[in-house]
Amino acid sequence: MTEAERRRTVTVFDTTLRDGEQAPGASLGQAAKVRAAHAIADLGVDVLEAGFPAASAGEAEAVARIAREVRGPTIAALARAGQADVETAARSIGGAGRSRIHVFIATSDIHLEKKLHMTRSECLARTASAVERATAMADEIEFSAEDATRSDVAFLVSVYQAAVASGATTVNIPDTVGYAQPQEFAALVHAIRAALPDTRVKISVHCHNDLGLAVALSPGGRSGSARHRTTKRGRWRRATYLAEAGSKAASNALRSRTPSPRSARARIRSTSPSTASGSAAGTHRSKRPSWRCAAVRIGIALT
Repeated sequence: MTEAERRRTVTVFDTTLRDGEQAPGASLGQAAKVRAAHAIADLGVDVLEAGFPAASAGEAEAVARIAREVRGPTIAALARAGQADVETAARSIGGAGRSRIHVFIATSDIHLEKKLHMTRSECLARTASAVERATAMADEIEFSAEDATRSDVAFLVSVYQAAVASGATTVNIPDTVGYAQPQEFAALVHAIRAALPDTRVKISVHCHNDLGLAVALSPGGRSGSARHRTTKRGRWRRATYLAEAGSKAASNALRSRTPSPRSARARIRSTSPSTASGSAAGTHRSKRPSWRCAAVRIGIALT
């Protein structure tokens, strides 16, 4: 794969089992979570975020079981930017075929002041320390700046640069409160990409639908060389009405805004709702249809 082709490849990070569980009533028991993880993996997603191990002992065990049993995607675990969270995440994903620790910290002034009671300098130091610790404990490290779209851009860039310098190989730009508009979000992604000249560092986007723009924001992120993140059919996160970008809708947007299929270099892979439910139940799995699309690959996680 050439450098140009690599930078045009969109991969999918499925956060159904982590961010998806934040909506009231969406909590899954360990067995159900493992069944869902197998179904999501069968759909061909690139990274499966299994959960937030520091949240509870039960959550840590569910993540550990998924890491032991599920093969195919990289298995990720979320961790706040602190040693205890990072080490808990590392223990939980130790059995994965390929592991990722997803470190995050808030970077907007309102979050730093009101929630974390932390200065910008302390945020930078905490970022570097946590990411550096994580690099010794997992195959891949991802860093997210919570509330990125309401953060001071110059400071946000400095935090991402600190994360990359400490070992992060993927940086995620989340629209945590569903605040961004498509044009400004694309500009933000471009600014961050320009500030991280190492093309081996992947840029990721994580869009919420508070203003009904999650799907519109995702192709804007792609124009800035970003990876797409999704939950199953956009369900669960902040209930259905405030869900993340739906996989099917976002992938259709990506597919329809690319050059002719004649210039295709990769597949968008999909499956039907009946196929996914069959996977979860261990029943017969029908053959997945595929389309040709310009150098874009996206595994679509549907219920």
